[in-house]
Amino acid sequence: MQNGPSGLFINDMEIIEEIDSISLDELYRYSNFYPQDLRHYISLQKLWLQDEIYYLGIKLNHNPTQEEFIKDLEETKNCLRFRAFYCLKFPEKIQF
Repeated sequence: MQNGPSGLFINDMEIIEEIDSISLDELYRYSNFYPQDLRHYISLQKLWLQDEIYYLGIKLNHNPTQEEFIKDLEETKNCLRFRAFYCLKFPEKIQF
């Protein structure tokens, strides 16, 4: 199992809780926004996904396989959730 979560998002629990409470339709609306600084977006998304792998490994009690991780991404809509997180956390870094 990997070392542990990045801890980067621990101070953002209010935003994450807000995202958890919105509908799937609302999540899809965030797909219309694009990051202005793609390098920044991708670096944070990579950390987000590493954290998700870590937490899935805890849930499964083993390092998740690629198939398990992809299935989890689809079920939890984590890619959409990250897009919404980024838009809410960094509204000044997105374009419409």
